Amino acid sequence: MAIPSGSSKYTPYLSYDCPELNFWAHQYGEKISYNKNQIILTAETIVDSVYYIEQGRVRYVTISAEGDEHILGILGDDSFFGLVPVLLSDHTCEVLVISEAATIVYKIDKDCFIRILNMNTELNLSIIKALAHFGNELIYQIENLLFFDSEERLLNLLYASIDKNISSDQDWYRLKIQYTQEDIGKIIGVSRITVTRIISELCKRKIIRLINHKIEVKRTPNTK
Repeated sequence: MAIPSGSSKYTPYLSYDCPELNFWAHQYGEKISYNKNQIILTAETIVDSVYYIEQGRVRYVTISAEGDEHILGILGDDSFFGLVPVLLSDHTCEVLVISEAATIVYKIDKDCFIRILNMNTELNLSIIKALAHFGNELIYQIENLLFFDSEERLLNLLYASIDKNISSDQDWYRLKIQYTQEDIGKIIGVSRITVTRIISELCKRKIIRLINHKIEVKRTPNTK
């Protein structure tokens, strides 16, 4: 089976990647460590700082009125969050930001961050590029939800998550992140039962396989 047509663009990482921020974060930021599954920001939090992720991983989560969770994006090393609410008149976060692993961030106060931008045009350009990249990824996320069925969305997620530097053997790729079936459902917008059914079907068709309960993806001409 070919990779779904949108997978070359789709990514589960809605990241503002900006490694240039590393220096300034260390110079002016407050270092904070979070344990796995620790809430960093809530939807009601007044955000007055920009957070640079030096190491680790966080997720954006939104919760419906019925209590259903949806994972909007995953941010990794060299990403940052908090910029949009800092720059807007409404400074609330609007989503939950939760650490997915042990995570180290540097918290840069809003006024300090604005001063850094004003004296560094190179960093300004990097921030703009990061925002543009985020916008493109968001468009691809929307297209993925609108135009692909649940199986295609799951495959898009898996193919976007493969680590091409790690092959368990010649024909299979491991994933950078091993998602739980519950997490997959929250990312692609289906129930856990549906995820279990799709994974079982894909295993039967030898598109994916489970090794020690970890998903591996069949190497295809499109993934080489």
